[in-house]
Amino acid sequence: MPSTPAEPRTLLARWVRQQGWTVEEFRRRYAETAQAIDARADSVSERQAKRWLAGTLVHRPHPSASSVLEALCRQPIDTLLSEADPVPVTPELLPQNQPPRVHQPPNFEATTAVADAEETFRFLVRAENTPAPEIIEMLWSEVRRLSRSYGDHLSLRVDELIVARKAIFRLIDGPTEPHQIRDLYLLGGLVCAMLAHTSRDLGQTRRAITYQDAALLCANRSAHPGLRIVVRTEQAATSYWMGQYAESIQFAELARRDTEHAHGSIAVLPFVQQARAYAAIGDTNRSRNALTHSYRTRDQVEPDELDDMGGLMRLSLPEQLGIIAGTAAWFPDPAESERAAHEAVTAYQQAPYADRSHNSEAIARADLATARLRLHALDAAHDALRPVLAIPEPHRVLPIRKGVRRLSVVLQRDPLYRAAPKARDLAIAIDDFTSGIQPNALES
Repeated sequence: MPSTPAEPRTLLARWVRQQGWTVEEFRRRYAETAQAIDARADSVSERQAKRWLAGTLVHRPHPSASSVLEALCRQPIDTLLSEADPVPVTPELLPQNQPPRVHQPPNFEATTAVADAEETFRFLVRAENTPAPEIIEMLWSEVRRLSRSYGDHLSLRVDELIVARKAIFRLIDGPTEPHQIRDLYLLGGLVCAMLAHTSRDLGQTRRAITYQDAALLCANRSAHPGLRIVVRTEQAATSYWMGQYAESIQFAELARRDTEHAHGSIAVLPFVQQARAYAAIGDTNRSRNALTHSYRTRDQVEPDELDDMGGLMRLSLPEQLGIIAGTAAWFPDPAESERAAHEAVTAYQQAPYADRSHNSEAIARADLATARLRLHALDAAHDALRPVLAIPEPHRVLPIRKGVRRLSVVLQRDPLYRAAPKARDLAIAIDDFTSGIQPNALES
């Protein structure tokens, strides 16, 4: 039976080899993933598969095939086809059927590799009495790399985020030049904001709040309005997913006050978050007014250093549309909800990889399916939800599960679905999806 190359020449080949897959098994998994995401390139020949694994392509795979490979391996296509080096495969290339450690839920004790990384950084810090510019630049590069893993990889990087946070705080506590301290507080705030976001995704609300408080202190000491917006909108999002909609509105309002002094894309976020929370309490007029402000703010965006940071620090247009879909999901007209969710899903599918968040896209798909259920389009709802139900358990972060659970509410309340066999099948699939191994429940 065909097997993968003995010495993997690409990261894709190395990943396939780690699964213990033959070429035939890889082809079968590819076809399953293609079907799950409804891709046009729904199969791959043995010859083509071997060329991908061997890295002998003249041109990169067709965009549809690239999307399947990215969905299967959870990595950008350029990374997968790059030449393998002797470094062991990183956590984002773990097999999808092997739950990452942080999803069990995570313990925050350092692994051997993390402890070694910390010791290495201690050596760098001890090398001089004050941090050299090279160390500050190294931290900027590391924080930028971590931020850009936002989407569905950030929660795989908890250990790395903790190493960065400890290193930055150690430098803040040590002898530091005045011109360096602002950068260190800014870096510390960015990392704590990412840790807060990851903690919320994993259901660790109290931990998220602690990191939010630390990030806000850093934002105030760095006097950075953009970072304050990032932190306040993290607080607003945590409150929203806890069902505390009035608090979410208040935190978004605090974030909005800094938008006069911030011109990057993050300035749009407070308005869409307020719109979503207002919609959740049934105040449609204020929700629509906040959406209008979000459109106007988007038109005035001037990319800044947070946009350059990317990931969680930058609000892409698909992300904005995703939150708008979550807003419209509360509106009384299901047709309007369906249009907003369809626009968001389409935007995610057409966006470059850097602008895609697989988690947010899954939530938008759940909103789309919910709207179609309300329109009594059961088959169309199932079609929209099918890619979400195919998400492996380790990647079913809490907001995705909560979005999928909303479909159960519609199925239970609508008499039309109570005796429909297809509706029962969908309800069972939803229950299976939401009742598996998952992060801790949100603490109130």
